[in-house]
Amino acid sequence: MSRASLADLRVRQGRLQEAEQLLAACGDRWEAIPTRAKLHYVRGEFEHAVSSVKQALRQIGEDRVRAVPLLALLVNAEIGRGDADAAIRAAENAERLARETQSPVLMGEATLAMGNASSAAGKVGAAVAALEAGLRAVAPTEHLLIKGALHLALARLLADSDSAAAVTEARSALAIYEKLDAPEAEVCATLMKRLGAAVSYSPRPVADPLAALSRREREVVLLLGQGLSNTQIASKLFISPKTVEHHVGNILGKLALRSRFEVAAIETATRR
Repeated sequence: MSRASLADLRVRQGRLQEAEQLLAACGDRWEAIPTRAKLHYVRGEFEHAVSSVKQALRQIGEDRVRAVPLLALLVNAEIGRGDADAAIRAAENAERLARETQSPVLMGEATLAMGNASSAAGKVGAAVAALEAGLRAVAPTEHLLIKGALHLALARLLADSDSAAAVTEARSALAIYEKLDAPEAEVCATLMKRLGAAVSYSPRPVADPLAALSRREREVVLLLGQGLSNTQIASKLFISPKTVEHHVGNILGKLALRSRFEVAAIETATRR
């Protein structure tokens, strides 16, 4: 599960090769299937994304809480492969299941999916209504990501017909994504500039994920990135395997990771 979660984060960050490596280590476990579908979607492999989502839906059965985000992903994949009718059907299923759970966050995800599907089908009025309903549903919650996604989708939808309203929605989305230090902040800023609005946003510099490590721990991380065992690392650094084990434990603790595989993935990313 930790590898699947880290892979999901890497997909959001656009670090797709790392995500693929993490997912490969997950094998056929259910937890990896949704992220594998997202990876296919981001790469434009829409047929594979649809297949992966449907596989996951078959496995979870009547689990509505898991089904709604999967159906939302299915909507986007169906849109990607040009089947607006299938996207609408998936969005309708998502809305039905979300209503049954009475979860505001799931209602937000489902209405976002319906907004996307309706927009793809050329039903702009229905899309706007769905997104506005989603914002009302999630208003009492603290789930910022879905709020940001709804505001951004509405901004994009209104950009050509009501630039003032689009700027307002984009500004709301930007405030959320800036707070989360999310990559979508750049998307919001670009949209606002295109609409002629003043934007003060500038991306934060990327922090060194290994900054908390000592020099020796960084040396161990470098060798972990090469796939070496504790014994091999000990030989390279002229220390005992027990000392390497101690360093690996400290590294996992400082980076809040659970396995040397995750450390290796971060080391690989840092070298790019």
